Amino acid sequence: MRRLTRLCATLALALAGSGQLAASAGFVLGVGTHAGDGRDRSEAIIAGLDGLEGVAIRDSLFWSRVEDRDGFHDAPEMDHLDRLVASVAGAGGQVLLVLAYGNREAGSVGFPDSAGERAAFVRYVRWVVGRYRGRVRFFEVWNEWNAGMGSGKKPPVRGGATDYVKLLADVHAAIKADAPEAVVLAGAIEGLDTEWLRAMMAAGAGQYMDGLSVHPYVHAKGEAGTPERSMAWLDQAWNLVSGDDAFNGKSIYVTEIGWPSVHRAAGVGRTRASDYLVRFVALARTRPWIGGVWWYELRDGGPNPMSREHSFGLTRRSGQPWPAHDAVGRLARLLRNYPDWQLQADRDKTMVALSGAADGSRCAVFWPPDGSRLEVVVGAGGDAPQRVLGRAPVSRQADGTRRLAGVGGVEAWCATQAPVTVRVPASGSSDRLPGGQPGAPRGGSR
Repeated sequence: MRRLTRLCATLALALAGSGQLAASAGFVLGVGTHAGDGRDRSEAIIAGLDGLEGVAIRDSLFWSRVEDRDGFHDAPEMDHLDRLVASVAGAGGQVLLVLAYGNREAGSVGFPDSAGERAAFVRYVRWVVGRYRGRVRFFEVWNEWNAGMGSGKKPPVRGGATDYVKLLADVHAAIKADAPEAVVLAGAIEGLDTEWLRAMMAAGAGQYMDGLSVHPYVHAKGEAGTPERSMAWLDQAWNLVSGDDAFNGKSIYVTEIGWPSVHRAAGVGRTRASDYLVRFVALARTRPWIGGVWWYELRDGGPNPMSREHSFGLTRRSGQPWPAHDAVGRLARLLRNYPDWQLQADRDKTMVALSGAADGSRCAVFWPPDGSRLEVVVGAGGDAPQRVLGRAPVSRQADGTRRLAGVGGVEAWCATQAPVTVRVPASGSSDRLPGGQPGAPRGGSR
């Protein structure tokens, strides 16, 4: 009874903590929000963040909303953005603002690719940075230039990497002059666009950024569009940029990733979307060069349940949470309390081992291959493991282990006094967290 009481107290501490979601190594977990573009009101967003204490946000304040022929002005939606920024910062969270898109009133339609248009865009950047310096940590330069976002054309016309880097150089210099502590993120590359990334780095982008931002969406690939597919591209992207001397010591930030939950082509359903979220973040956390992940998005983009663009959210438009919302809250607390994440995979499952907690407790996050269901035994020596995430039926065994029937999704289990083991009886495989034998985890850790 004393051991069980101690375990419950440990897990309560791990799951109830508040403050920044950034772990000791600086990893940031965030969500996309839409106050600055006028889509969502601040009170609805703040309500949706309940239970996600300290979460980072990614919002925007577009050029066309703050400058007209008479100069710069406060847009109506800025009241909501200001309240949101104050609320998030007050709860210990971090804020990313996207600086983007043209402004016809300021003489720039589409991409600002002339010297005059770039100078006008820089004036807008300095106005925004001046307003939010000290409250916004990250500034992201444009959004999906490679996919034609903001090109002013229908259909969108893909933007050139060289023109982007010219703009980036001017914007980076302006931000660093006015807010040297700010983190400038560049790229915001949509999809698995290695060709554009290579061209951007060849044009010298590495010297004008503090981190590379990417949006490695794969949902359009159907059943092949898994977190592992996205992560494989990120590994390739890292191999590409890490060879650039100007990028030395910098990180990749996933500023958008998500899966629509519609039950149609490119959709995965609400339960799998929740699992994919945990899988992606867990895999990202094992890579020391990934600085953060922002899930797209906090609230559904609209009310149509059959619309892909309306179905990425952690909550409905009404604010009612989907399963992924609870998963983010629990995952965030694991990130906060366990600084060391190590990857181990075998033919039966993928497992990420969590350790380094101040109280010595350890956890395991694991899942089977897509489309399979496994019987799994979770144990922790004489210590009773406790579930943090998961939904498979559980039965308690006489030896203190937990037998899980038909595991088809993500499970997370923690224990206080002994290493957690995850065993698939049919194969006899056994994986154990650091500090135990057998199965020392391999791969990166943070």
